[in-house]
Amino acid sequence: GLSQLKEGKEDIAFPHGDKMLRILPHIFNSEGFFVAALQKTKFIFVPRKKSFTLHGNRDKNALRRIKWKDDLGISLNTYLEISFHISLPKQGTLLMRGTDIWLSPDGSQNILQNMRVDRPGIKIAKYIPNGFVLSHECAIAFGKDIDAPRSLSLSSEEAREFLTGKNISPHCLPLIRGIEGVSPEKSTKSKEHPLLKGEVMLFANNLPLGMGKVLPDGTVKNKLPRN
Repeated sequence: GLSQLKEGKEDIAFPHGDKMLRILPHIFNSEGFFVAALQKTKFIFVPRKKSFTLHGNRDKNALRRIKWKDDLGISLNTYLEISFHISLPKQGTLLMRGTDIWLSPDGSQNILQNMRVDRPGIKIAKYIPNGFVLSHECAIAFGKDIDAPRSLSLSSEEAREFLTGKNISPHCLPLIRGIEGVSPEKSTKSKEHPLLKGEVMLFANNLPLGMGKVLPDGTVKNKLPRN
C-alpha cells in the first residue's frame, strides 16, 4: 500500500503531502506515474456553442437539416436509386456538414443541439459541384443490388485483392477493361452497365465490399477507408 511507498522515501514520493504521489521509475523499479487528488471548490458555467441548427449557420462545421423534398434531398435520392438502387429509410433525418451528408436517427437532434459529435449518423455521400460521391459506410449499410448500373461483382480472388487495399487491375476484371473498346463477346454484358466510368460499388458473394473508381485505363481504384 501507500505506507510501503512512504517508508524511507517520503520526500521523493510525497513531496507535497498525501494529496500527491510521484512514482519515479529509477527509484521504485516500475513505470513512471503521477497521481494528484483534486477538489472542486465551485461550479463554473461555460456556455456551449450549438453545433446543430434548423435554419443554417455560417459556421462551416455546423449541421443543417436537409428536407427530403428539397432540391438537394430529391437529387440525392434520385442519384442513389438510379445508380445503386438504394432507397434510404425515411425514418431518419438528412443532415449536412460542409460537403458531407449524413443520415441521422429521428430524435437525435435534441442531442446534437447540445453536443458536438464527429459522426452524427451514417455518412451517405459527399456533395460535389456535379453531383455526389457515395460513401463506403452507405455502400456497406444499404448496398444490396448487384444488378444496379454502378454495381460490379468480384470473384473471390479479386475480392481478396480489394480487401487488402490493392487496386483491381484490368486483367483481373475483363468487363472493366472493355470500356474503351468492347470486344464482341463482352459487348452484350457491357450494355448492362452503361455507367461503368467513375465510381462503382463492389460486391462479392452478393455482399457489398465497398466503393471503387474506374480509371481511364480500366483499373478499379481501391477506395476503402484508410483511417
